Amino acid sequence: MRSHLPLAEIGHIQKAIGRRGELKVRFEPEFVPLIPSLRFVFVEIHGLAVPFRVEWIHPHGDDYRLKLKSIDTPEAAHPFGNTPLWVEEALAPKALHTGWRPDKFLPGYALCDPHSQTLGYIQKVEQYPQQLMLFVEDLHGEVFLVPFVDEWIVQLDRDAHRLCMRLPEGLVPQS
Repeated sequence: MRSHLPLAEIGHIQKAIGRRGELKVRFEPEFVPLIPSLRFVFVEIHGLAVPFRVEWIHPHGDDYRLKLKSIDTPEAAHPFGNTPLWVEEALAPKALHTGWRPDKFLPGYALCDPHSQTLGYIQKVEQYPQQLMLFVEDLHGEVFLVPFVDEWIVQLDRDAHRLCMRLPEGLVPQS
């Protein structure tokens, strides 16, 4: 994406919703404190970072509803679905935009159960419309998906490259 300003990715527009051009947005947890102060955000359009004035942002469950100035219909909002959301890097405190990101650092980590039993190794992390998904290769070479849910995390050991999670029964394939 081309921009004359350094930008920090703060979240992901999941899809257009409603009749007035609202957008469903998932913010990276470390950027949630910035939400009340957001006046402008950037969206990639044809490879360019295009600024939009924020009309309003409201929490809605784990997500947020975002209304951008001049985007007033579902048809106008539709192209924004499944795209990253950016702000000027200067607006994001240094500690936030250089923070630890699961999608950047988890590939290669061992995925373990609460008893530190290795279930497999995280191959990649992808953003799905509802959440991040871990692609895990088990010890037999089979790949299965695990939703990255904060409440399921028991321990994250960055030194040992291990993520221990309490997963619902049936999520891990039986060998």
